[in-house]
Amino acid sequence: MELGLTADQELVRATTRGFLESTGGVAATRALERDPRGWDPGVWRRGAALGWTAPLIDVADGGGSVSGDGLADLAIVAEECGRLVVPVPLLPTNVVADALPALVDPAHRSSVRAALLEGTATATFTPVPTGGVPTVRASRGSEPGTLELHGTASPVESVVGSSWILVTADGPDDGVTQVLVATEAPRVEVRPLDGLDLARRFAEVCFDGVTVPDGDVVGEIGGAAAAVERQAAIAGILQCAETVGAIGEIFARTVAYLGDRYSFGRPLASYQALKHRCADLRLTVERCAAIATAAMRAVSAGAPDAAELVSIAQAFIGVEATEVVQDCVQLHGGIGVTWDHDLHLYLRRVTVNRATHGTPAEHLARVAAAAFTEATPTPTAPSVEVEVEPPPVPAGTPVGTTSAARGGGDESVGAFAARARAWLAANLPPRPETPPDRSDDARRDHERHLQRMLFDGGFAGICFPADYGGLGLSPAHQEAFTAESLPYDMPYSINVPTLGILGATLIDFGTHDQKTTHLPAILRGEELWVQFLSEPSGGSDLAGVRTTAVRDGDEFVLNGSKIWSSAAYAGDYAMCLARTDWDVPKHRGLTMFIVKIHQPGVQVTRIRQVDGTEEFCQEFFDDV
Repeated sequence: MELGLTADQELVRATTRGFLESTGGVAATRALERDPRGWDPGVWRRGAALGWTAPLIDVADGGGSVSGDGLADLAIVAEECGRLVVPVPLLPTNVVADALPALVDPAHRSSVRAALLEGTATATFTPVPTGGVPTVRASRGSEPGTLELHGTASPVESVVGSSWILVTADGPDDGVTQVLVATEAPRVEVRPLDGLDLARRFAEVCFDGVTVPDGDVVGEIGGAAAAVERQAAIAGILQCAETVGAIGEIFARTVAYLGDRYSFGRPLASYQALKHRCADLRLTVERCAAIATAAMRAVSAGAPDAAELVSIAQAFIGVEATEVVQDCVQLHGGIGVTWDHDLHLYLRRVTVNRATHGTPAEHLARVAAAAFTEATPTPTAPSVEVEVEPPPVPAGTPVGTTSAARGGGDESVGAFAARARAWLAANLPPRPETPPDRSDDARRDHERHLQRMLFDGGFAGICFPADYGGLGLSPAHQEAFTAESLPYDMPYSINVPTLGILGATLIDFGTHDQKTTHLPAILRGEELWVQFLSEPSGGSDLAGVRTTAVRDGDEFVLNGSKIWSSAAYAGDYAMCLARTDWDVPKHRGLTMFIVKIHQPGVQVTRIRQVDGTEEFCQEFFDDV
């Protein structure tokens, strides 16, 4: 993170980067998606041989750093791990390594330290709520010279595969106590948690009367507060360094992508608006690096304001880093939300880091509490309730009727809404508590059924012409029905794009035969329509369409490819934009076709998205 590295620190960075790239980099992280541990023990042992576990251990005990500043060296390693989103247990193991000199039992201390230095074992620690009380309680054990632990700690990082857990507990009397507990000790239960990060694992650890000898106490009983503060600072620094590495890498990749990707005949990087956006992002990346460096220097120097600076860094970086990656996703366009692109791995990592070891809000509250030890009440004005009179209704206006209702149909908006209210309550199930998965085939079939129910009940195609199966009513009638239908399960995926976009387009531009053939079938839920517009080479530049339609007698023959078509795998028909004339300006030689999707020559490939669903599709046309 430093602007200028010493020769020794440059060696640490180059060695770490070369090693991580040689182990597979991001591809290796993807390979760990279903690994219960989430990290490769072989990679970790080799990392330990490079000195990853030694910087915070005294030279006399076999440790030591390359540059002489152990925390700075570790921050460099963490930054490189963030650059390739490598999920090694660097942070928790080094937090425990730093605490080992205070372990009471010298023999145990020596054996644990040796195992960590060799990389044959790892360790982790239980989190303490920022500015709060530990969730594990320590009491005097039934046997002399022992403590007993009760409680649950969560989330504990990289506990699966770790040999020891540094437990911070409240008690047994006043103060906070730390003990080193074997992960496999009796009455310790590890419950893995589902997480957002693809490979980094967290777990809930339950201590149900775990007996710990006094020799496994770290420091003095009841006197671990200062140690906990230092451990939180080390964790915060390494987390910030990893996040800085992640956003620096993904920003560099985004700039390279903008230079390679062409739209409207120019590289995206040539557009002034995107240049300014990238300049702002670069400043944010540099600010994150600068504040992380300042906090690291303060912790290394033992500065009195070190804890405050670490909290400031975690609060600032936690918010800004997620915004940087979100912006990079937007600058990539559709490819940025696919599973195959690496962007989501970085978004997952920085989002998890934002929520781990204290949220930005918690760190800001901590800084504020330190700055204002005595809050001064702010006088507030008494609240005043104001009643607003509704506008007067002109005499003679029928109840429920608006001026917008005059667009068509004889039924007033009020009467229509009342009828819809009664029918919906009697026929449709309630709205799902969570948004339905649009890529689920069973859900798609269910929505076809819902659409048919609406049609049979007289509530489909409210604004569609009556000649083509609709009701021929006004937009006000549609608005009334929409309001009444909010509490109920509705065919959401049929509304867009089948009805709202493509059905409306067919009404405005289709032939009479096309309307009579397709619009009633659409309203009955028998036909789902999708859009074949964007292409791999052009994105939003529809004037740059390369899919061709060549006339062959009374037919056209399609060849080419489309992409980002929502739910094309489940669709029946598509409106497909193709080039029919290369001899006119590119905006003019385009024709829209109705294409039956499931026919010879059409191949539909589903694209996995960052949330694991597969709604987006790519299509290939081979003499269709």
